[in-house]
Amino acid sequence: MEGLKKFKWLYLWIAAAGLIAFGLIVLIWKEFGQSVVIFISGLLLIAFVLIRFIPLIKTTRNKWAITINAIEMFVDLVVGVLLIVFTVKEGTSATDFNKIYPFILGGVLYLRGLVYLLELSFFEGKKEAVKFIVHLAILTVGVVIMARYDSFTTESFRWIFGLAFCLSGGIAGVDGGNNYRKYREKYSSDKNKKEKVKEEKEIDFPSSEDTPNYIPPKENNINQDSDYVC
Repeated sequence: MEGLKKFKWLYLWIAAAGLIAFGLIVLIWKEFGQSVVIFISGLLLIAFVLIRFIPLIKTTRNKWAITINAIEMFVDLVVGVLLIVFTVKEGTSATDFNKIYPFILGGVLYLRGLVYLLELSFFEGKKEAVKFIVHLAILTVGVVIMARYDSFTTESFRWIFGLAFCLSGGIAGVDGGNNYRKYREKYSSDKNKKEKVKEEKEIDFPSSEDTPNYIPPKENNINQDSDYVC
């Protein structure tokens, strides 16, 4: 794990290069970019269903509320699978999907907002101001997308997805640069510490074997009883 953290900057730079390259391909290659939009939309719908399923069963007590949410998740799951199948199936063109994609996307968003409002109004759903505003906005966006379907085609979202990939790659690159700077600073600090320890070890201290045997001089013992000549 320590080795992985040490080279985190390298993984971030690899991810940044991949995201930017993928984003540019989406922006440049029209047919591929539209297929990416449809495929990712399908993956997001399936992931959304899987994330919501277990919390829904554990936290929702009303059977009718569970039923309408289950119906919504089943619809989302089917739509998500169909979107993925459409992109991988041979002989299909993403360009031909432009006319129905806004209605699929708008319909899914509208259904999410509608189910929440039904649960809140008829099945004693938990009242939270933030969730109410968010779901009301989701419902409104769904209606706008279906009403202005000419402006919300896979071609429009291709540019949004492509720019999002490039922006994510840029953020990952900057983060990688910061991590590389920290790595170099730590590397330089550790190197200086090792050199300092090495220099201290190379200093020769005199040993007991190298020092000559020192014999202290004998003291002149004065005999107190001896005669002094005055």
